[in-house]
Amino acid sequence: MARTGARRGPTTRTTRPKGRGPGGRVRAAGSSVATEVAQRRSATSAARWIGGLSVLIMLSFLLGPTLKTYIDQRRAIADLQEQVTAQRADVAAKEQEKKLWADDTYVVQQARQRLKFVKVGEQAYEIIDLETAAPAATDPARPQAASRHAWYGQVWESIKVADNPQQLAR
Repeated sequence: MARTGARRGPTTRTTRPKGRGPGGRVRAAGSSVATEVAQRRSATSAARWIGGLSVLIMLSFLLGPTLKTYIDQRRAIADLQEQVTAQRADVAAKEQEKKLWADDTYVVQQARQRLKFVKVGEQAYEIIDLETAAPAATDPARPQAASRHAWYGQVWESIKVADNPQQLAR
């Protein structure tokens, strides 16, 4: 089977003329292949660094808000777990108090303490500590309204006393 179309002739290797480097450029007299390769590598490595840095910057812009949201949500979860722990402790305390109120002796004790209840036939006494229950001190420099009048007369007397500061100084 023969192929139709133009065929190349036999391939022969031609040698490049001396003085030409890769790419067919003429090298300068003082340059070497090593310096040319080093320049290409430095340009390539700089391009890679710039590309890698731009990818990292782009990833930080894309993942930054997501990471912030994740951290905020973890903080909110921790706060809610603390609330749940506090509420469980509160529920346990309420259940303990509920058990106490189910006992009749506790109910009677609380009625006597809080409401001053007594059973039929008992007499209630209340002991007042004289050191804590001090009588209301009256200021002797401040005149009192006369109590021989009706309430509106006492109001009028107090207005007259408050309106006259010289009478307070006496």
